[in-house]
Amino acid sequence: MIRKERNNYIPYIYILLLCFFAVGGLKAQSEAGMPGVEIRQSAVNDQIVSHIIKVTNPSASAFHGFITPALPEGLRNLTGTSRTLTVAPGDSAFVSYKLVMGKNMPAGRKTVSYTLFDERRKRLLSREVHIDIEKRERIFLTADEAPILVTHPEDSIRISVLVNNSGNTEEEVTLVFNVPQLRGAPPFTEIKTTVKAMEQKPVVYAFIPSANLLSAEQFPVHITAMKGKEKTLFGNKTVTVQNAASNRPYIDVNPNVLFSGYGSDDNALTLSYRQYNASSGMWQARGGGYVNLPAGYLQLQGNLYQYSSQSTPMVTNTSLMYKLYENEFTLGNVSEQAELPLYGRGAKALFSDDEKDKTLTVGAIDQNFNLLSREAWFADYYSFYAVGAVGASNYKNGSEVSYVYQRNPYEKAFFHVAGAQWRRGFGDDWNIDLKAHASLSRYEGIPGDKFSGSGELMYRGKLFSELMLNGSAYYSDGYFPGSRKGTLSLSQGLSQKLSQTVYLSGNVSYNKTDPKSYVYDYRYSSENVYGNAHLSLPGVGRWSPSVFYQYRGERSSSYSSYFGSDVGDRPLDMSSNRLGVQLRWNSRDGGHSVYGSLEGGAFGDPLDDAWRQQWKASLDYSYKWLTINSS
Repeated sequence: MIRKERNNYIPYIYILLLCFFAVGGLKAQSEAGMPGVEIRQSAVNDQIVSHIIKVTNPSASAFHGFITPALPEGLRNLTGTSRTLTVAPGDSAFVSYKLVMGKNMPAGRKTVSYTLFDERRKRLLSREVHIDIEKRERIFLTADEAPILVTHPEDSIRISVLVNNSGNTEEEVTLVFNVPQLRGAPPFTEIKTTVKAMEQKPVVYAFIPSANLLSAEQFPVHITAMKGKEKTLFGNKTVTVQNAASNRPYIDVNPNVLFSGYGSDDNALTLSYRQYNASSGMWQARGGGYVNLPAGYLQLQGNLYQYSSQSTPMVTNTSLMYKLYENEFTLGNVSEQAELPLYGRGAKALFSDDEKDKTLTVGAIDQNFNLLSREAWFADYYSFYAVGAVGASNYKNGSEVSYVYQRNPYEKAFFHVAGAQWRRGFGDDWNIDLKAHASLSRYEGIPGDKFSGSGELMYRGKLFSELMLNGSAYYSDGYFPGSRKGTLSLSQGLSQKLSQTVYLSGNVSYNKTDPKSYVYDYRYSSENVYGNAHLSLPGVGRWSPSVFYQYRGERSSSYSSYFGSDVGDRPLDMSSNRLGVQLRWNSRDGGHSVYGSLEGGAFGDPLDDAWRQQWKASLDYSYKWLTINSS
């Protein structure tokens, strides 16, 4: 009985098998009639890729449809988007696409897909092909090597450089600013920043010179640029600071910069006490923090110290800022980069749209760096200013207008300075920046208004594929107020990538300075010609070597004071030629680093025209917070 029931299931099993084979046959027949797509890729040159799409029709009827590409960002199609095609039965057709890789295209693997549609716009199938974009590292350091003129000992000095990343990879950059013989502050300062692909990023380093530097006619500031965690050297520059202040006696207005700090510790407070001898000591408190509010937040940073010999505490680099969306309101120590020195206690407000494209900044500054100074606010040395910008966050295209009113007791004058800036990008490779300033000055005891002005041109561009150019020109009237009065400056730089690991850069500049004053007799003039070339060599293990050449030709009346009355006030000439080598080593974890340099050459004696030898060697070691320097 049981066997009979089992035999009743046999017909149903045969029926299921027949259905399965029938469906499988229909599916195979459908797939056999489906068109096929094959992609063949070839490179025309470094920037153009050719794709040939082969479409086959295995069916018994003609195929009508079209094919559409999907391209990643940075890849452009030269041959149109959708391409219609007709394929005869059992035949094949070919469609060609030429794709251009943009210069800003980031490195890595990119996917290009092609989708086939029939004449009823039904998606049939899609195929992908990959394009590998090689990593291109092209990063250069440029700086205006014209001497920076110091006319007031109270002003901070700002060194501005430009990091130009024309490669297709984001770079981590470390800039080391070295001010030899700077007292009261670390001689080496590191500034780290991230530079995106095809970005030109300005970096500004500001410091207050100590008394020994202000007593010198000039002193250098060395800038070294490194990239990546290995800190591979890719450029160095030297900027000269010239002191054109009158030689009347003065007192160092900030002898204790060592303890003022260059910033603050966020959400931290540091208390310290130092004892120098039996009768001299100093206490200090510095720190900072954030306070979140229902709308916006508050940021406080401060530095307070006092010597036992002082009756009034020193409060510097201290401010309270309230930030609401993109707007900022600051009270305390305020600084602003302008043609006139703007640094001291005061207040400023910055208004901005959401994209930080349109900004308006207004401020009032009493040019006294100590917030607790007993001198009355806005008594003798103060400034009011306003700056409006369009395209503030766009380094290529933008414009800016500014106005500064300043009362200057050193010049015994009231200054009105208006300025305009216009920058423009031409394509992907060229940028131009124009600045102009006009001033109206009114001096105490001198009738009439005095007019003066200045103009500046800067450009950056690229010729061919690897040759980068940058240049600048600046002129200001001898009576123009500010730190660059009476200056004519011309500069031209270039940088060339010779291979993946070898870079060549150079700069030539001419500078003439002849400041004038209605109040003081400066009796200062200088004329300088600078030239340098730097060649970075392939690294050997963890070592990064480079060689450089420098030429300096100087003509100045300030040298006469070193040689007595026999020379008089006539200007003297001095020139030098130097050849040097630099070597840097970093440990694998980046904790230890060693930087050494050796340079030698000869200089022309200004009195007897003889050439005398010069040699200099330096070695620096750093590990986290520890730095050891020798020279």
